[in-house]
Amino acid sequence: MKAILMPFNGLYALDVASRCIQGECDQIEAFTGRPYQIDEVLQAVLNFNGPKWSIHYQDKAVAVAGLLQHSKTRFESWFLSTPECWTPGIGVTEIVKRVVAQTLENGARRIETVCLADRTTARRWYEMIGLRFETTLEQYGVNGAKAVQYVATREGTA
Repeated sequence: MKAILMPFNGLYALDVASRCIQGECDQIEAFTGRPYQIDEVLQAVLNFNGPKWSIHYQDKAVAVAGLLQHSKTRFESWFLSTPECWTPGIGVTEIVKRVVAQTLENGARRIETVCLADRTTARRWYEMIGLRFETTLEQYGVNGAKAVQYVATREGTA
């Protein structure tokens, strides 16, 4: 059985936020300076403008994600996942890679992603979904944590 892309739903977001992987919770804390709170995360993703979706595996949401729209052609990705999302072979990487490519084909010029520099597994995954390393962001977190930015651009995407 493979994962499938589904329309976004607030209940799916609540479920995923309540089971979010630790690395993503830690990143949210590093970027906001506040403890990870499910209700705050849920409120934020509900208010993000731009396209949103969920990824389901075995009839359960394993990730919610979207593209925060900064302009007509520039987006910033966000992604919350559960441990089940990373089950080998279920196809999450292929789904997200397809969404990135389709977003660029449909008029986006740039998709940006920022993560803590020490999240090496996430960084490898960004390259697998068609993003490339762009820069290091010194003192990005509220307590000085270093972050990195990955991008996909219309001209530079695999």
